Amino acid sequence: LELTNRANLQLRGFTAETLPAAQEALAATGLTDADAAREAVRNVVASPGADADPEAVADVRPLARALAAAVSDHAVLRELPPKVGAVVDGGGWARLDGLAGDVRLDAAATGDGVRYRLAVGGTAHSAAVLGWVTAEAAVAAAVAVLERFHELRQATAEPPRRLAEAVARFGTEPFAAVPGLEPLAGPDPIAQRPATVADDTLGRDPRGAWLGAAFPFGALSAEQLEALAGVIEPGSGGTLRITPWRAVLITGAGAGAEARLQGAGAILDAGDPRLAVSACIGAPGCDAAAAATRLEAPEMTEAAAGLLARGARLHLSGCP
Repeated sequence: LELTNRANLQLRGFTAETLPAAQEALAATGLTDADAAREAVRNVVASPGADADPEAVADVRPLARALAAAVSDHAVLRELPPKVGAVVDGGGWARLDGLAGDVRLDAAATGDGVRYRLAVGGTAHSAAVLGWVTAEAAVAAAVAVLERFHELRQATAEPPRRLAEAVARFGTEPFAAVPGLEPLAGPDPIAQRPATVADDTLGRDPRGAWLGAAFPFGALSAEQLEALAGVIEPGSGGTLRITPWRAVLITGAGAGAEARLQGAGAILDAGDPRLAVSACIGAPGCDAAAAATRLEAPEMTEAAAGLLARGARLHLSGCP
């Protein structure tokens, strides 16, 4: 099982015979949609700890779910390129500053209450800002941006594949008349705040919000996934939250959870050199691979320890 940089869990190892039953079982849990066309466009990433983080501006889960449903229900938007997606961020410690989105809704506390900064084609600091929307208007505004992007693609001989490309070619003018949009007056609080460091969420959060765990290469076994769930205190209402920095946040983790997770191979220390090493699946998981990258990675990591300690990163590719 692999944690992806779009806050998804990717499952490997199915055959043509076993896949349909697995898809049906996953759809029954609500983790996927039984309709493949709806699932393909349900690309909404929300900040994973906004409801538990005392520093967060807003719990964005209801808004993110409403946006995902609105996009999935919109037949025209199913024609957009498959990677087009949205980011809904509630602020706080585990915010999604560095995650690029075609559409961004970033929560901020203003004199008029919580508002969402609507921006397109980038990260919290690089996206083109359109203006403010209220929580009530946010879903309709984001859908309107995607509708205009679809119209722009239909009217262009060489249609842009992502919103960033559309803004680079046509500016923000095609998206200026979004309903519910209020102009951005004064300093932009989202652009002015410092970027977060994803590794800072690992280990036990000092405010008690979560326990963060990562795994080498963002990959874990079914047994390790069970171990993550097993440290949640019964009756605590705790959950596992997949993050876009290929880690998991656990709420409701009981006493002694750190030792149990480390025993299961989890990484809880942001300074662990294994976090600086990435590798493709390699052989035997990929037919095109000529090397078992992940089996060879520990030796490579040890050899490069000095470089990794000084901030270098190492990627192993199994392709010839």
